[in-house]
Amino acid sequence: MTDRPFAERLRSALAAFGGAAAPRVADPATELQCSEVTRATPIYLIGDSQTLIFRDRIYRVDDGRHSREYIARVRYCPGLCASNFTADDGALHPDVLSALRSELLIVDGEAGEPTAIHRAPSRQWRALATIEDRPRTAPVVVFLCGSLDTINIGKELADDEALSRDPSSLEALVAAKSRVRPFERGLLLLKSWGLDRLFVHSVVPPQADDEAFFGHFAFRMTLRTRIRLLREINLALDAAARRANCTFIDTWQYTTRSEVLSPDYVHDSFHSNERAALITVKVLMRALAAREPAS
Repeated sequence: MTDRPFAERLRSALAAFGGAAAPRVADPATELQCSEVTRATPIYLIGDSQTLIFRDRIYRVDDGRHSREYIARVRYCPGLCASNFTADDGALHPDVLSALRSELLIVDGEAGEPTAIHRAPSRQWRALATIEDRPRTAPVVVFLCGSLDTINIGKELADDEALSRDPSSLEALVAAKSRVRPFERGLLLLKSWGLDRLFVHSVVPPQADDEAFFGHFAFRMTLRTRIRLLREINLALDAAARRANCTFIDTWQYTTRSEVLSPDYVHDSFHSNERAALITVKVLMRALAAREPAS
């Protein structure tokens, strides 16, 4: 005797259960409660790995009169330095440009030129900005780069015996200023596109553990030398920001003890932690208030 076809057997089985249909799946709307929360204002942080501690964090800022929430939108650009922020031909680093475009901070203008979306006349871009409920003002963009420049300079000078003996004789630190010039060109370029609320973050202060530094970077540089080098980079970044009419965010006075990163703000041998990130937001808010006082 041969088995009946599968379809026939299946129909018989269903009939035995009265042809019962599969149980209904409850409508999720009847089981889940969901309410809209206030939209946080984005702060865009673009740069090297020092940006990562900020990712997706929401900060509530209260000045005693108003309370407002900000969300950190991070775009990490591996290997980004002040020295490669723009190429020799003046072109913006491709990762930075990609970050700006993907966040719809920069779009194509009428002639195809890069333009800040809040200035773009195109109906298409205006419609997208309206859907997103994006304000018709320039976004707050904070750049974090320069830390890798100090590492690269250190690698180049690691074999210099005079350097390791006497950091006060670091004539080569003049290179710090030249390394920041491509960054300054980039700031001016971005401002010409309409991004005029740009901020430059200070580099992370050094840590006192020379062995931890060696373990992280595989070359030696004394603490005194690292302090001097980072200070020079900070001064160069500050000067570049001023020339480009941008704002320098310096957190060293709050996070250091004797020019070394306080243990309270250490994440690892090269990065600061979320407590230091909170200080950055406080200093940034203060700088914004100074630039744009309430009417």
